[in-house]
Amino acid sequence: DQRIEAGFEFAATQFQSRASDRENIAGATQLATLAVMAGAQPGNLFWHGGEQPFAWIAEDNSLVPMDAQTVIQFGQAAAAHKHALIFQARAMKNAAESATTVADAVAATVWGA
Repeated sequence: DQRIEAGFEFAATQFQSRASDRENIAGATQLATLAVMAGAQPGNLFWHGGEQPFAWIAEDNSLVPMDAQTVIQFGQAAAAHKHALIFQARAMKNAAESATTVADAVAATVWGA
C-alpha cells in the first residue's frame, strides 16, 4: 500500500498516487474518455469545457497541460502502477509462504527479491 501511494512517473514527471489522487485520476480519465467519444481532438486543452487549459498538478506542484488523449494515457499509467505493485506483492507473499527456511522467507519479503 505504501508503494502504491508513493507516486508514479508519467511522461518524465512524478505524480502523486494516494487513494484520493487515484480517485481524481479515474474521474478525469472517465471525463476525458467521454470527451474523446464526443470528438475532442489531440492538442485541445479545453476539452473539459473550462475557461483555462486542462492541467494536472505534478508532485512538484508544477502544472502539466493535458489534452483528453493524454489524460486517458495518464489514467492507464496510474492503473498500471497500482496493478504492477499488487502483483509484485502477491509474488512476494507466495514466495514467503512457500519458503522452507527462515532465510528463504526473509529473502522473499525483501522488495525486489
